[in-house]
Amino acid sequence: MAIVGRIQNDNYINMEGQKIYGIKIMVDELEFAESKTRGMQQETGQASGEGFVRVPDSLDEEIPFH
Repeated sequence: MAIVGRIQNDNYINMEGQKIYGIKIMVDELEFAESKTRGMQQETGQASGEGFVRVPDSLDEEIPFH
């Protein structure tokens, strides 16, 4: 998944005078990436199952955050 956007503070003081803290994640673009296997299947005309792509467990090791 590729996301383009920003994180925005959403702090305010409510009617009781309490400071409320919040964070908004503003997404401008969202793209679901496909695996190399899926790309090859589409090129050869093979059908995929249910519209989902199986992501290898080893991919978790490459992601810099969890």
